[in-house]
Amino acid sequence: MAARIPETIPAFNSYINSTDTYLQTIDPVTLITNGTRLTLNAAESAQWNTKRVFWRDTLYPKYADENQRTKTVVKDVSLFMKDFRTFANPLLDKMASCGFATTADETNLKFVVFKDTSPTPKGKINDVPYVQITPLGLGEVKLRSRTSEDATRASRHPSSDGIEYKYLIVPESAGTSKPPATTSPGSPSTPAATGMVLPEDCTNSVVSKKALSTIALGSTASGKRLLLYARWVNLSNPANSGPWTQLMQTIVL
Repeated sequence: MAARIPETIPAFNSYINSTDTYLQTIDPVTLITNGTRLTLNAAESAQWNTKRVFWRDTLYPKYADENQRTKTVVKDVSLFMKDFRTFANPLLDKMASCGFATTADETNLKFVVFKDTSPTPKGKINDVPYVQITPLGLGEVKLRSRTSEDATRASRHPSSDGIEYKYLIVPESAGTSKPPATTSPGSPSTPAATGMVLPEDCTNSVVSKKALSTIALGSTASGKRLLLYARWVNLSNPANSGPWTQLMQTIVL
């Protein structure tokens, strides 16, 4: 890393002056300084400038003047260059990896832009998971999901971040229909029409990153009916999540 910042005094003099000027220059596109665009905060930019000014106006002139170039001055120059590398190298790493660095930044600041190691964006999921529900007793159920390609083992869709379950606990006798509304506005004696429970009717939601998971529904759920939907979910871009399965159900033990 130290090679990015020159080790010879003439080259270092050129580097510290040119880089500070570059970082303080207003970027014509973003209309902010290059330093700010590269995610340096105000304190970091100010420190870079302060070091440059001290070098330019105080330390380097003494070194450049043969009459003032004492052993102490030479030692001070060496220590300053070492300290500046310790200060600047982490900031160069920060700028190189910020995601906004350009080839012009590489040239002017003498770093190499770090490659983007973030995951490739996941596309739209069109498949539904295959889910097996197994009651375990004490109000717990085991959920085993797989893709259509995996007939014998649990698996997760490669474009998903996990599997989302939406569920509702209803009395065993309720079946899969929504409970009727108590009254419809304006007609207090007429219940609203009852239809099948839909995903949006399920008030409980769990996201599991594992293809095998256990949900604790609580002891009060024992003997009741679990109504459940599932889908592959994209957490960073919910619009790319997959469609819901058909309604599944089991009696909780």
